[in-house]
Amino acid sequence: MAAIAPDLPGCPEIVVEPDLVRGPRVLVGGVLVEPRRGRGRPVYPIPLPGGGEATLTLHGAFLGLRARIGDRDYPVEPRLTLLEIALVVLPLVFVSIGGLPGAFMAALGAMTNLVVVRRPWPLSARVAAALLVVGIGLALLLVLPRG
Repeated sequence: MAAIAPDLPGCPEIVVEPDLVRGPRVLVGGVLVEPRRGRGRPVYPIPLPGGGEATLTLHGAFLGLRARIGDRDYPVEPRLTLLEIALVVLPLVFVSIGGLPGAFMAALGAMTNLVVVRRPWPLSARVAAALLVVGIGLALLLVLPRG
């Protein structure tokens, strides 16, 4: 959950709650804002005190979610480092090892590692957990019968 303080006069507090499963939620002044569609992506209308409205869009869900109001970006999540990106894509090697079951394990491992590297744990714990996910996936691929 990240609070955004845009430089719009009189604008209430904007909170963006990232969620990889249900999608992000945007709250303005504590009230949930329902998105509208605009140019193929959700657009969140932000009411302004003078009666107008600004629009908020969300970008960069994989590398680091950020909110854009007008032409200004506000970080919601920290950007992934090169090490974290490598840990997320590491399970994709399962595709070359296990065919269709490997592709399933690769997708599952990559999604799990994306959640793991976003946790507020120390770097060593995130690396260990991501490597554990890869190890479990590899062990399952080697144990599964091939047909």
